[in-house]
Amino acid sequence: MARFREITVLSVTALTVAALYVSLTPDNNDEVLEDLLLSATYDDGLATITYRDNSGLTDVVVMEILGMGQTFQETYNSAEFTTVVAFPDTPKYGWAVHPIVLDITHSGYGDVRLKTEIRPAGEPAAPIIVSP
Repeated sequence: MARFREITVLSVTALTVAALYVSLTPDNNDEVLEDLLLSATYDDGLATITYRDNSGLTDVVVMEILGMGQTFQETYNSAEFTTVVAFPDTPKYGWAVHPIVLDITHSGYGDVRLKTEIRPAGEPAAPIIVSP
């Protein structure tokens, strides 16, 4: 019985510590999205992907466009770039099958991943997902 009580106390303590860690860990996604801007638009057979780091602390960005016959991948050593990629036809199943993923090495935020979708020009921008 004492062993069970010990395990219960340890379990409750571990869960409490984990909950405190999660609740006290700052969520800086809003701050990240204020500094790191990403847009992806489509017009006349071309997708235009633009990245800009307002803080200027980007070291390296690896950009991938997934879902293509051959995955598109480029590496940039700049805090700002624009890339144009040919898409002769709009995707049959929508732009979600071609997510844009940026793996960013940033002096202030560390390693950050941004993910979004291409949207036709003139439409509202797709949400940007931030993950460590």
